[in-house]
Amino acid sequence: KEPAMTLLRKLIGNVAGDPDNEKFHRLRARNPKLEHLWSVPGCNDFLHSAGFRVNYLGHPPERFYVLEDCNRIADAFDEIQDFVEVETNRQLRHERDERIALAKAEEAGKSKFRLGRLSEELQQYANDRNNAEAPNNPTPIPVEDPNTLTIVLQSLTQVTPMVFSRNATVGELRDKTAKQRKCYAEQVTLTLVGEGEGMKLWEDHRELGDCGLTNNCSVMVSVREADEIKHRLAHLRRQSSSGASAPLMETMASDMSWRFTQEVLDAALERNFISKEQVRQFKRSMHSGEVSQKEVRDQVIALADDDALRDIIDKHLNSESGISQVVKRVSRRETQAESNRRYSEMIAEDNRKGLMLQ
Repeated sequence: KEPAMTLLRKLIGNVAGDPDNEKFHRLRARNPKLEHLWSVPGCNDFLHSAGFRVNYLGHPPERFYVLEDCNRIADAFDEIQDFVEVETNRQLRHERDERIALAKAEEAGKSKFRLGRLSEELQQYANDRNNAEAPNNPTPIPVEDPNTLTIVLQSLTQVTPMVFSRNATVGELRDKTAKQRKCYAEQVTLTLVGEGEGMKLWEDHRELGDCGLTNNCSVMVSVREADEIKHRLAHLRRQSSSGASAPLMETMASDMSWRFTQEVLDAALERNFISKEQVRQFKRSMHSGEVSQKEVRDQVIALADDDALRDIIDKHLNSESGISQVVKRVSRRETQAESNRRYSEMIAEDNRKGLMLQ
């Protein structure tokens, strides 16, 4: 992890130090010098938060990380600089404390008085050093609760342990993480930390144990940019004081986001901004959970001319169409359903009174 963080600091620092140099704006994913960067969970997401986007360039298409938003570079460099410094100092302090503790244990082993003032762990270490032939007394292993699972959620700057039922699903993990990070669940990407690149957790219906999660395992968390469809839908719903239920609105927002993405891909292909192979690459990345629907839309729109897909964007995002119409339709539908419910209760009450009079 430390070499990857150092390399990430160098890449971001190159852009921050020379923002007009185009060679720092593109990172070829298959560059041998960058290969170990992709194996550390969170690095891809940090590059995205710094303004880089995945694009497929050339013929045949090759994967690149292209800087599309320079406004975030300065903040990203400060963040990774602080993180590397904090981690370096923490590691140095840990190594120093370990050397001091072991030295004290060895010295105290010569004096029973000094030995009694050490912690149990250091006393055990000192006794083992003085009597190497004596069998070590195993440290009691704490009894784990068979019904719960402790998962350590990690980001580049935060570590948070959380307790879940062993029967909990990936979706429940994602929802609880989203509440803790104060974002939408679909913004949260989860990666089980392990050897190699780690495993993306994107199948919400699967139980945690089936995905290989064990007690005290680490899961890397990153938060992607919010889908503008859902964000604006929630905003308009609050403004209109609609009584529409949240689950229904979320379902409709997901459907709208998918239609929006599909129309952007179809229009870009039809207008020769992207190739069929690029469409397949985008869809594979989206279905695997590597990128979100919003990220696909942003990448395709960036490949097109400035206003080439404006008609598609306005159709889905304009305040006089798309989202606002959905809010109005859902509000009318639920208002009518509430009116029907009250009418049914009145009929039932009248029937009950009529039966009582007879």
